Amino acid sequence: MEDFERTSVLIESGNYVYQVQSVNPTGGRTIHTTSMYTMKATDGTFDAYLPFFGRAYQADYGGDGGIKFNGEPENLEIQKDARKYTISVSFTIKEPNDRFSVNLVVGSNGYGTLNITSQKRQAISYYGLISEVTGE
Repeated sequence: MEDFERTSVLIESGNYVYQVQSVNPTGGRTIHTTSMYTMKATDGTFDAYLPFFGRAYQADYGGDGGIKFNGEPENLEIQKDARKYTISVSFTIKEPNDRFSVNLVVGSNGYGTLNITSQKRQAISYYGLISEVTGE
């Protein structure tokens, strides 16, 4: 219960970082990451640098293949489920060449699943841990 409240306060503050530990492509095997991939929430903006494995329906020329976005989200919703001890964050965010629907569900221990759907790629999910934003 105490962990749930601490995690809730962290997410509701709008200042946290989600660090990816593994990637689950649609129809593929789980891939454990060895590099630092994150989605960071800071004062109303979200900044993500995430790997992508799967099918792209339309690729951008010269793109690096990852999922990147940075900016203010649209339709941001934060919901707490006190019975399941989970907190979910969902929003959409536009980039010049794509639009992403993002859904993060975090348990009281800080571990959670990040699901991202795109207009140009297969859906993908990530497993990782949220923590406080630290000075860089």
